[in-house]
Order: sequence, then C-alpha cells, then structure tokens
Amino acid sequence: MNERSESTVRALLEAVGFSVRKIPPAQGRTADFHVQDARHSYLVEVTEKQPAENFREFLNRAELEGSATLSRTVDRNDRIDEVVRDKADQLRRTRSPSDFNVLWITASDDDAKHLCEVLFRTLYGVADLSAVRKLSNVTEQPRLLTCFYYDYFSFYRHCDLHGVAFSSASRVCLFLNTMSQRVEDFRLSDLCNQFALRNGLIDPGAWASRPDVLFLDLEVNRADEKAKWSALRSKYGLFASRLRSSSFEGRLVVPLPSNGGEAT
Repeated sequence: MNERSESTVRALLEAVGFSVRKIPPAQGRTADFHVQDARHSYLVEVTEKQPAENFREFLNRAELEGSATLSRTVDRNDRIDEVVRDKADQLRRTRSPSDFNVLWITASDDDAKHLCEVLFRTLYGVADLSAVRKLSNVTEQPRLLTCFYYDYFSFYRHCDLHGVAFSSASRVCLFLNTMSQRVEDFRLSDLCNQFALRNGLIDPGAWASRPDVLFLDLEVNRADEKAKWSALRSKYGLFASRLRSSSFEGRLVVPLPSNGGEAT
C-alpha cells in the first residue's frame, strides 16, 4: 500500500521538475526519497493515512441500508500527532545530507476533507473561539475567531521538520512549520513555491494580519484554560471561550436500474 503512495508522490514531484531518488533501505529506518531542485535538497518520508474506523462503518451502513449519516468532532487528533512524531524521528535518523525535512501524508479521496482539517488543527493546535469585547454589553454579537497554537501542537516539538504535505485525488497542500529551523529559507524554496502556485501553501505567517485570527503566545500553559483565557484577554482585549466544532455527513445510495449500478 505504501508503494502506491510513494509512486503517487514521486510522480507529483517529477511532474513539476524535481529530481527524485529512492533512498536504499539500510539498517534502521530511513526516509523514502532524496529530492533535489536547482537550489535545495529535501528528505521526504511518505506515509498513507487510512480513513478512521467510524468512517468505514459509515460507508458500510450506507451500502447495506441504503443511507447513513455520520457526525464527528473536528479537533486535534492524538493518533495523527503520533504519526507526525514517529515520522519526524525517521527523517531525523536518515543519514543523507539535505536542506529540509518533509513528511508527506497521502489519503483516499473519500475522507480527505475531514482528514485534512484534522491534520491542520493537529499541526498548529488550532481552535475555534467565540469572543466579545465587553461581558456587560448584552447587545454585542460574539465574533467567531480562529486561534493558532491554542492547544498542544505537533510542530512545536519538531523544529527539524520543515513541513507536512498532504495529498489525495482532489487535494494537495503543504503545511509550513513556522517553528522550524531555517523557516525563512524554506518559505523561499522551490517546493513551497510549487504549492503556493496551486494555492496549497498553508503558512500561519500569511494569516497574521487577519482580524478573525488570533495567536496564543508560546509560553502559555496549554493545559490551563484560565491561563489561556487571561493571555488572550491581555493580548487582544477579548473575552474568548472555546467552541467545539463538528462535521456532519450523509450518504444515500440510489440504485440505477438502467445499468444495475448505484449512485451515491
């Protein structure tokens, strides 16, 4: 299964002019590819993420019963964090000179939208907040805001992981690690440029001036909700509370008598 993912990633990179070399297996674990352009080299580790068990059950119910619904929390995910930690270590152990380290996650298109959103929140600790300027103003409408680094986040622990790419049949994006070593150089790399050309570069630095985006300072204890509330109040003058986001999906299987197939 990982061979298919490696072939897909290799084809994507070679199609835009990168030179891709498979790293031979060695003692211990190594990255999959050494990638080269005119200016930089990259170690790329490829892994495939399968849909979660509840999504597979949802598809099976739709197939057996003709319809099904699924509601899921959209939040950071410990299992994805474990994957990032494991693969970052694998890149770190690879004895091949390179400028940048990149983890590339592939996924089936069925559940790509949800997985990409959960990956985004896991890498950056993103949370949705409701905020007001004054608690005493009963007529003030709460603002819905996005807060980076609100929760524990994967990128903070891996300063030598420069980015995480994600791809499916319909989605290709690169999450840039603003905590990484040489982040400014990586921003200017040909790899980041190729994703940016396709509107697929996710860079928190580009969101810094948006009025609906907040950034929790790094020294704040992520386990202390009161400390986070106070820090945002001091920095932005806002009274903010955490919102729990969820997604809802429904699927209907309709038989097509003309050819004996099904439509969903």
